[in-house]
Amino acid sequence: MALNFDAAVLARTLDHDNHANRNMLRKLLNEPIYTPRNDLTLPQERDIALKRLAKVTKAKGISIFDFERNPMNVMTGRRLQ
Repeated sequence: MALNFDAAVLARTLDHDNHANRNMLRKLLNEPIYTPRNDLTLPQERDIALKRLAKVTKAKGISIFDFERNPMNVMTGRRLQ
């Protein structure tokens, strides 16, 4: 039996806050730089982590000020991993 439902409606129901930011981060996390990589050296891991963080901050996905202004937005990034 096939189920007919709108995935966007389900996502909005499950994501109870920061809907626009979650959608933006989902699109961002589909970029190749976020593909998991194994067997990296520590300097390589640090470099890729910095590049990933730079992309998120450039897209204004999460801000250091969110810890005070919008703490749920900080958790948004964590939940989408």
